[in-house]
Amino acid sequence: ANQHANLFTTSNYMKVTKITARIRRVNGPSGGMSIDVQTANGTDPSGTSLATSASVLISSAPTTPSGDLIDFTLTPNLELYPSTALALVLRPDAGAVLDGSNTFRWVSSNSTTTAGCTDFQIYRVSTDTGATWGAGQNLGYRRSFFKVYAESHSLTGSASWVITGPTAAFWSM
Repeated sequence: ANQHANLFTTSNYMKVTKITARIRRVNGPSGGMSIDVQTANGTDPSGTSLATSASVLISSAPTTPSGDLIDFTLTPNLELYPSTALALVLRPDAGAVLDGSNTFRWVSSNSTTTAGCTDFQIYRVSTDTGATWGAGQNLGYRRSFFKVYAESHSLTGSASWVITGPTAAFWSM
């Protein structure tokens, strides 16, 4: 089954609570999907899972090209340290029914102005359940959308973070 991955590196200590991704469904796949948070090995997911989100029904994603925001909750929360290279791997759960015309994917855009879409430096696709990874493109483009919701802690207080894409962060104390 196809798997899609976006890679990035953490800049702070954080406790990840949820990942939101803009997902669309093509035709009628069934079953569940999840995001597996893996360490990265260079430009590929390593296959070493740090945490896997709760399963979400594929049918919760719309068939419209713009997709919708789907939340993937991590329980327990995942603690990460600065400079951790990560891969967010979107994958079907065991038992999901997919084929070439019935699938799901990260929403992509060829527009530089599409709100919420980021041109990722490293976007990878596997067509063999993660055994090998290739230079992936969402329909020919690398622009896709995800948010990592996390709490960041220090000795002097705490902050809540939303990390969008590989480098932009929004936070408040």
